[in-house]
Amino acid sequence: MIVQPLIPNPKSPRIGTHEIKIPGGYKRPKIKIANVVLQLNPEDVPNDGKHVLDVVDQAVSGLVGVVVLNCGDGSGRSLYDAACLLKSMIRDRAYFLIAKKVDIATGVNASGVVVSDQGLPAIIARNTIMDSKSDSVFLPLVGRKV
Repeated sequence: MIVQPLIPNPKSPRIGTHEIKIPGGYKRPKIKIANVVLQLNPEDVPNDGKHVLDVVDQAVSGLVGVVVLNCGDGSGRSLYDAACLLKSMIRDRAYFLIAKKVDIATGVNASGVVVSDQGLPAIIARNTIMDSKSDSVFLPLVGRKV
């Protein structure tokens, strides 16, 4: 388990909300979430043990605002099971993002995904999640790992 603080630079003009242009000339708000990020692998989330889940529960109750579940080295089933367990425990107390797996993020109703430069483009990931959540009024979060 890794806890990484995301400390914003107060002199940076990029902190806060501003608009960016996307293909087609549309404008979409871009926000920076300044918060503590907790990154987990599926292997860190036990099926029967409670120690890690208790720590995550305490973390999202106070300090942690974003939980990222990485892909890990296991199967898609182990990632899905870990995501379901974490989502049911986190609820709406923190943003829940899944790295690289848009299908699993939509399956567990996560807040969004984290994509890399070598993977799926961010706009495609966002559209895929939005198409699966047609009744949602919230835009999904798409983070880029650069």
